[in-house]
Amino acid sequence: MVDPSLYPKSHQLGTRVPDAGASCSTCNYLGPSGTTCLNPGFIRWAGTGRLPTVAKNWCCDLWEQVKAA
Repeated sequence: MVDPSLYPKSHQLGTRVPDAGASCSTCNYLGPSGTTCLNPGFIRWAGTGRLPTVAKNWCCDLWEQVKAA
């Protein structure tokens, strides 16, 4: 797992993304509510697990593809 504390303070860990491709909506760390990230690194960086926007429009460096069942 990537440790966000290793990035420079000016680094933006996440960003808004278009409705297609990698996003929190397809991330293994998306919480059951669909509005939170369960990745400890994201929580440390953001100060909360709450996503700044809807899951389909946000992605960060800690994104991990949902594992197949």
